[in-house]
Amino acid sequence: MLRTEATEGTDPSVPTVNPEAWLGLATVLMLGATSPGPSLAYVLRNTINGGRVAGLASALGHGLGMGCYAFLFAVVLSAALQASPEVEAPLRMVGALLLVGIGAAFLRAGFAPRPNSDRRDDLEEESEDDDGEQPGRVAARERPEVGLAEHRLGRNFGFGFALAFFNPKIAAFLLAVYSQFVEADAGLPTQVGMAALAFVIDAGWYAVVAVLLSGGIGVSLSDHGRRIDQVIGAVMLLFGFSVLF
Repeated sequence: MLRTEATEGTDPSVPTVNPEAWLGLATVLMLGATSPGPSLAYVLRNTINGGRVAGLASALGHGLGMGCYAFLFAVVLSAALQASPEVEAPLRMVGALLLVGIGAAFLRAGFAPRPNSDRRDDLEEESEDDDGEQPGRVAARERPEVGLAEHRLGRNFGFGFALAFFNPKIAAFLLAVYSQFVEADAGLPTQVGMAALAFVIDAGWYAVVAVLLSGGIGVSLSDHGRRIDQVIGAVMLLFGFSVLF
C-alpha cells in the first residue's frame, strides 16, 4: 500500500511512492503517540524531576524503541507475506479487527469515570521541592555533577526505550497498523522508512511535551485526557471499519 504500480511511461520495475498511504500511516502513528498513557506519564515525570534534558532523553529513548519495534514488524510482516501470499487478506482482517478493538478501548477509557482524573494536583505536587518552588513549572535546579547527570540521562533513555520496546500494547498497536500498510515486496528502504517515520513521530511528540512542559502542555494534556481518548478512539474505529467494509 505504501507503493503503487508504475504508471505508463515509467520503469515498471520501479514502483512509485504512494503519498496517501504514507500520510495515512503517519496519521495513525501520530494518534497513537498523542494518546495519554504510561509513556506520557513517564516523560512528564522525568521532565518535572530532572528538567528538560531528562525529558528529551526519555523521549529519544522511547522513540528509538518505537522505531526498532516498527522496523521489526515491517521486516517480519513483509517476509510473512512474501512466504505465504495467501495470508495477506486474513492478516489485514486481523489488523483491522485489532484497530477496532483498540479504538473501542480508547472510547471506553474516554467515557469511563476517572477517580484520579485531576492530574493537575499530582503534577504540581511532583514539581514542588523542599524549597517551595512554584507548582506546575519545571524547577530550576542546581546542576548535578557531570558523571551523575550522564548516568541519570542514560537511565532515562534506557527506561524510555524499554517502555516502548517491551510494551505488549504497543506491539498490538503496531501489528494492527502495519498489517494495513506493509507489502510482500517491501524492500529495505521502505522498511527503514516505516521505522524512521515511527521514530520521528514518537520521539518528536514527546520531545515537544518535554520542551513545552513548563508552559503547561503536560498539565493540559492530562486535564483533557478523556476527550483526547474519545477523539483517538473514534478515528481508529472509523479507520478499522473502513478496512473491514
